[in-house]
Amino acid sequence: MTDLFETQELESTPPKDLSPAEQIAKLREEAANRLYQHDPVIREKMDAERMVAQSKGTPQAESKFLYDEQGNLLGVKPEFKHKVSAYEQMKAIRENTMRKYNQQANNVFEEE
Repeated sequence: MTDLFETQELESTPPKDLSPAEQIAKLREEAANRLYQHDPVIREKMDAERMVAQSKGTPQAESKFLYDEQGNLLGVKPEFKHKVSAYEQMKAIRENTMRKYNQQANNVFEEE
């Protein structure tokens, strides 16, 4: 087995036009790719991590607003009372109103 920490690391220096954080990220990615190709234990671990991440999906953000059974906006949850900006409140009110009136408009057209 070849030594992974030979001069290969020195040969793969990132271009100087990248910021230091981007250079570190690029070097980490290259090192991870190299380890993935040459080490079966690392490959198995990375595959398992990828599968777990895919199985979880995207996490749902907790709503800051209270809704009733029909989905109508009731207000802001008490724990978010001072953390919700006026812009966020108006956006939620607007979305609720548009949803409510669009449903009513669709019902009127269906009745005719």
